[in-house]
Amino acid sequence: MKPREPITAHDEGIEKAMLALILAGNVTVMETTLSVDDFYVEKYAAVFRAMAELETDGISPEEMELLFSKLKKENLPYSWGAVLAEILQSISTTFSASEYITKIKEASEIRRVAGMLASAATRLEKGFSPKEVVDIFQAESHVERDGGKDAFSVASEFLRDFDKKEKKQPVIPTGFSQLDESLNGGLRGGQYIVTAARPSVGKSAFGLNMMIDIAKNIGHVLIFSMEMTRLEIVERIIAIESNIPLNVVQQPWNMSDGEKTEVRNAVERISRLRLTIFDAAVQTPRSIESAIRYGIRKHKAVVAFVDYLGLLTADDSSKFQGLYAQTTQISRQIKQIAMKMAIPVVVAVQLNRESESKKGKADNVPKMSHLRDSGAIEQDANIVMLLHNEHPENDEGTIQVIVAKNRNGRRRTIEYQWEGPHVRFTEHRDSYFSDFDAYSGQDAAAGNFN
Repeated sequence: MKPREPITAHDEGIEKAMLALILAGNVTVMETTLSVDDFYVEKYAAVFRAMAELETDGISPEEMELLFSKLKKENLPYSWGAVLAEILQSISTTFSASEYITKIKEASEIRRVAGMLASAATRLEKGFSPKEVVDIFQAESHVERDGGKDAFSVASEFLRDFDKKEKKQPVIPTGFSQLDESLNGGLRGGQYIVTAARPSVGKSAFGLNMMIDIAKNIGHVLIFSMEMTRLEIVERIIAIESNIPLNVVQQPWNMSDGEKTEVRNAVERISRLRLTIFDAAVQTPRSIESAIRYGIRKHKAVVAFVDYLGLLTADDSSKFQGLYAQTTQISRQIKQIAMKMAIPVVVAVQLNRESESKKGKADNVPKMSHLRDSGAIEQDANIVMLLHNEHPENDEGTIQVIVAKNRNGRRRTIEYQWEGPHVRFTEHRDSYFSDFDAYSGQDAAAGNFN
């Protein structure tokens, strides 16, 4: 078989023009997001590497003497003075910096894939079986695409994220000031947040209260409900937003004229909320990811709320044996969705029956080990909030929100006034408890506060 010619997709002029823009101060090395391997021409790759090293040391690549001095240490046969002069003369306005970056990355990707295909062909010629070649190709593809990042790449990514946060709100306040204080300001993109409770304690209502405040004050909210229809959700929002109890909202034939007017006024306010409700009876992580992607593109959605995890159907559920395996897979997919879509995903979760089997007051406080159907939930989540009501039979009273896990802030217990008829949570003042006074037992002993 005739040897294959390697594909050497590159454009020397574009690589040179990119370096010229860096030397001119139009863009920094970090801002380009490029790596040395993205440059095909050896001398230009060496110049980019020297520029990156200077930036790492806090020195601008525009310092030509220092750049020249660093290049002279390269064991390469080039006249670096001539190379730098050539680069400086090639400044072009044909493309913007971002267009040059895109073209260089595209060429680099073509070379990468071509190299992997050439290696696969060589292995076939050497007698590897097709299955072996495919397995190796997939493994190499994963490493190439998702491999680790060096310190410079990670620092560059942090700086880009830092600059973005200067220009837009990096956190999303929940509407509960004491909770926001515990969460270092609120919810963050990429977080998987769990609100968990026994049935009828208020996990869905607590999430809904947060979503309404965010929809009013921050941005577009996506609600995924498999337990209630969109009209049932709207009824609850009316109860939250008006002084009309939920049971009255559900019986308009028994309303007074004044109550009907108040409901209509609440509906008018609700119609202006930045809110989209998905109430299909069967929803999967994959369908939720597609809906979030659509919501971000169309509405610039900032947060998603899933009610609740136990009602989600696993993608390809036939592959999983048992509820534990399905729930583990769903939890991990939700975590991946939050990270991939870069928005917080709040998920309601039921606690198992063990959480209500003990009658002692101290033992009756919910723990993360009570999360139902899978231990993966507490491992995957960035934040776990456990709702506890010592008197669930009462329509009104105090509900504790135990911030049991919090990777970016404080763990504490916050007391809320629960107004069941109005599906409404309001914060008590001065309601903080020390973590180990309010939240003790197995999880603390096991170190499950990380």
